[in-house]
Amino acid sequence: MKTEGIRTAMHDQHLIRLLARHVVAMQFDRLQLVEVERTKQCILDCLGNMLAGRYSEKAAGLLLHAGSDDAADGATVFGLRKVAYEKAAFCNAAFSRVMDLDDGHRRAMGHPGVVIIPAVLALGEVLGSSTAEAICAIVSAYDVYVEIGTTINPSSYTVKGFDTTGVAGTVAVAAAAAKLKRLDLERAKHAMAIAALQSGGLIEYLSDGSSGKLLCPGWTVATGLRSVEMAQCGFTGPDTVLEGRHGLFRCFSDHFDASRFGLELESARHIMSTYFKVHACLRRLHPALDGLLSARKSCALSPEKVRRIVVRAGQFVMKADGRRPTTLVAAQGSMPFTLAVALKYGKVSEETLLAAMSDPDVEAIEERIVLDYSATISARQEVDPSLWGEAELTIETVDGRTFTEHAPFAAGEPETPLSWDDLRQKFADQLLRTPIADRTAAIESAVSRFLEFDRVDDFVRAVAASSGGRFHAPSSGCSSSMPR
Repeated sequence: MKTEGIRTAMHDQHLIRLLARHVVAMQFDRLQLVEVERTKQCILDCLGNMLAGRYSEKAAGLLLHAGSDDAADGATVFGLRKVAYEKAAFCNAAFSRVMDLDDGHRRAMGHPGVVIIPAVLALGEVLGSSTAEAICAIVSAYDVYVEIGTTINPSSYTVKGFDTTGVAGTVAVAAAAAKLKRLDLERAKHAMAIAALQSGGLIEYLSDGSSGKLLCPGWTVATGLRSVEMAQCGFTGPDTVLEGRHGLFRCFSDHFDASRFGLELESARHIMSTYFKVHACLRRLHPALDGLLSARKSCALSPEKVRRIVVRAGQFVMKADGRRPTTLVAAQGSMPFTLAVALKYGKVSEETLLAAMSDPDVEAIEERIVLDYSATISARQEVDPSLWGEAELTIETVDGRTFTEHAPFAAGEPETPLSWDDLRQKFADQLLRTPIADRTAAIESAVSRFLEFDRVDDFVRAVAASSGGRFHAPSSGCSSSMPR
């Protein structure tokens, strides 16, 4: 692991302090218009996921959890009511993960928006923060997330099995909360360091489809927010929490390189390099899915016309060779299954994945899909680890034709961005099967006018007015309450 030559804006400055200084110094009037617009896109994308998740079957347990609490001075669980702000952030973050369509970052890995944006909306609502302050908090928190995630990955996720959303996300949430609470440098540093000490998240949930994938964003948000409260109460965190002998980098990564940590903070905003998802499955599957769907459209392919599909990729994609999944999480992580779904249904969504698990046609297509390790692609990934999802498809048809599709990365990346219209369509599709489908235009309009609202609570009130009614929790069951 490379640790020598760490350069920062200030000589011999510890890295958590560097990040805290960046967060505290962030000013709205120094942001470019494209950065503000990208932030609004991230808000719209997160809200689409959040509201779709809130009205899904998986919301029941979270609504039960939220329903055990009432707080007139708290934050809004959309489609419910106000509860303690930490619980609102927990539930809204978990809702945002349900559809597996949350934004991410190719180099940092994981999903920053799913934790940062629910935290900012909940805390900003109770503090009466301005919408400009919220934008600053989101942008600076994305910077924190990407700096940490890029340093520890890809090995943290691909080798050791840590969920970057919970590792980098906890510190990023603390950064956003510290910014909204206008903490000074020392308190902000301590808040972020405390969060780093408590960060974590394991991807073992992939083995059986249990609830960890859903709950990770909730715990991440709660820990980040609580860390700021602890710093305000006088608790402290170590200056060396990131780079120290027992720091976050060494604990969460087999191989890390901190030599470029923080060097881009003065020249670029990392929110500009986030991606938006098109397919409701693990990101490593997306390049191959894009390739197949492109061939399906241009060559009029259908299941009965395809004899075989060969996917050539590196080792990370090769791990996604699960067959005949029995849970949604397993389906979302299977290359053969998602390719079969894409070939038959033309899209990969929760709806098509669930339908396909009882579809014999999909099972038959799976048998015609082969994953083949590519030393050439693997060599390219050694040079540029961010190409971990690169894939090359060879599609053979029953009439003897062969088509080849190569995808170094997926749609929605900075190199192949989604437009505002694309994101609006995705948002509308997310809400299509919810009780608030007819409110899509009103909510999208509120996001586009985000800065026209004086305060975050005004924005939340506008969205909440379009997000449905109250939920009455059962008198028994989950009744735990998150301490404030």
